[in-house]
Amino acid sequence: MNFAMRINRRMSVPLVGAFATGMAPGLMAAALPTMAASGRMDVGGKSLAVAMAMYGMVAASLVGGVLADRFGRIRSIRFAAWCVVVSVLVIALSVAGSACLFAGRLMQGFGLGLFMILFPLYLTESLRPERRGGATALYQTFNSLGGIAGAFLGFCVAILLQLNSVAWRLDIGALLPIALVALVGSYGLSEGDCSWRQSSVMPTGRGGRAGASLLLAVLLLSLTSAMGVGSILHYSVLMLSEAGLDGSAANAADVCLRIVGFGAAIASVSIIRQRGHRFVLAAGSAGAAVALVGGAAVFSCLRGGLISSGVTAGVLEAVFVAAFLAAFTLGPGACVWTLAGELLPVNVRAKGMSAAMLGNQVTSSLVATAFLPVAERFGYTAVLLAFAAAASAYFALVVFLFPPFARRDAEAFVEQV
Repeated sequence: MNFAMRINRRMSVPLVGAFATGMAPGLMAAALPTMAASGRMDVGGKSLAVAMAMYGMVAASLVGGVLADRFGRIRSIRFAAWCVVVSVLVIALSVAGSACLFAGRLMQGFGLGLFMILFPLYLTESLRPERRGGATALYQTFNSLGGIAGAFLGFCVAILLQLNSVAWRLDIGALLPIALVALVGSYGLSEGDCSWRQSSVMPTGRGGRAGASLLLAVLLLSLTSAMGVGSILHYSVLMLSEAGLDGSAANAADVCLRIVGFGAAIASVSIIRQRGHRFVLAAGSAGAAVALVGGAAVFSCLRGGLISSGVTAGVLEAVFVAAFLAAFTLGPGACVWTLAGELLPVNVRAKGMSAAMLGNQVTSSLVATAFLPVAERFGYTAVLLAFAAAASAYFALVVFLFPPFARRDAEAFVEQV
C-alpha cells in the first residue's frame, strides 16, 4: 500500500483520531513551560499534569475491551470522542495547577486511551489483510503528523505570546477542532464494517497458542512504553532546554524532532510491505537503543564537564532524540498496535487489546510520573540508559520469541480471513 490508497470512511476517522492522539503530547509539551511560569506548577505539578493523562489511559485500558464488546466498536468510539471534546474545554478553562486541570487531563487521557484501543481494533476488523499493514503505517504517519502540528503550534504561540498566561490555554485549545472532527466523523461509521459481528470467518483461540499470543502482545506493548517515548515527547522541550537550548530554540528543535518522526512514519509504509513486521520491529528497537545511549552520553559529558551546556550540546542531544524517534516510529510505533490485534483471536480480541493496552499504559504512567523526579535526582543519563535497556529487551523479545508465535499466528490469520 502507498499514499495513493483510497482513504474512505473506514480510514478517514481513524486517521483523524491518530492525528489527535499525536497532537496532544506536542501541545502539552509546549504548554508546560508557560504553566510553570505562572508560579503554580513546580516539578511535581508538571509531572502530575502529564501523568494524569497516562492514568486516564490506564482506566481506558481497563474498560475499553468491555465497552467495545458490550456497546460495539462504533458507539464506543463516539463516547471516546465526546470525552476528548469535553476534556479540552475543561482544561482550557482551568487555572494552572488546579484540581480542575488535573481532572480534565484525566478525562483527556481516558478518551485518547480509548482511541488507542478502538481505532486499531476497528482497522484490524474492517480492512482486508493485504491492506492492513500499510494502513497501520498510515495511521502512525498521521499520529506523527499530529505531533508535528502540536509542536509547531506551540512554537508559534511561544513566539507570539512568550510566557503570557493565555499561551498555554491556546496550546491546549488547539486540540478542540480536531476532536470535533473525530466526533462528527464517528457518526458516519457503521458497526457492519467490523468483522467481529461475523466471527465465524475469523480464527478462534485454541489453548496455549492464544495464551502465548496474548502474553507476547502484552509484553510488546509494555516494553514499547518502557522505552520512554511518551515521556520524551511530553518533556522534550524541558530536556532540550536542560541540554543547552534556550527559549524558542527548544520549541523549534521540538518541531524538527517530530518532523523526523513523521518522515520515518512515511518510510515505514513501504518498508513494512517489503520486509515485514519482524524486520521493522527488530531494526527499530535496536536503533532506538543505540540512539538512547548516545543521548545519555551527551548528558554524561555535560555532567562531567567534558562539554559545556549551550547550543552545541543542545543540538547534539536533539540529534540523538531525533534518531530515537525515527527508529521508534519506524519499528514499534508503526505496527505494534495492529499486529497485536492480528495476534489475538476474535473471541478475546477486544479484551486482549485492553490487556495489552493496560500493560502499555501502566508502564507509561509509571515512567511519566518518575521521569522528572528521577532526572532531577540522578540526571538524564540514568533515565535514558534505563530506556535503552527496555529497547534492548524489546529487541531480544522480537528476535527470540516473535518467530515461533507472532509470525505463525499472523500468517494463520491472513489465510483464514
